[in-house]
Amino acid sequence: MGTLAAWIGYEALEGDGTSGFQTVLAAQHAFQGWADKFLTTPATGIEDTYGGASYKIPNVFGLDFIRFVAVYHEFDAETGGADLGDELDLLAAAKFMKNYTMTLKFADYDAGTFVTDTEKIWMYFDATFKY
Repeated sequence: MGTLAAWIGYEALEGDGTSGFQTVLAAQHAFQGWADKFLTTPATGIEDTYGGASYKIPNVFGLDFIRFVAVYHEFDAETGGADLGDELDLLAAAKFMKNYTMTLKFADYDAGTFVTDTEKIWMYFDATFKY
């Protein structure tokens, strides 16, 4: 049988209408959606209300595991409450031969009243070796 996990969260980065809180050395891709629309915080700040779930199935189809992840984000301005859009992020990954992982990621950002709608797809391959 597989392992199911779920989570909800809320993150707010301040903005005063002139400038927003910036994390210049941070890796933003892991936060506020994979479509990377908020690599810099808007001047009005951002509130990210999100929830997600993952399911990992070990030893299936000759693979070490298959993992599925879905995350939904609702974005609003921290100052003024404007709708900054919403985003659905999906991931599927398969690990095989103990050292290799193939991953497919998808991000679908619906802009609302902010910037532009964006869809992105990634496919990547990882090889890990211990010496």
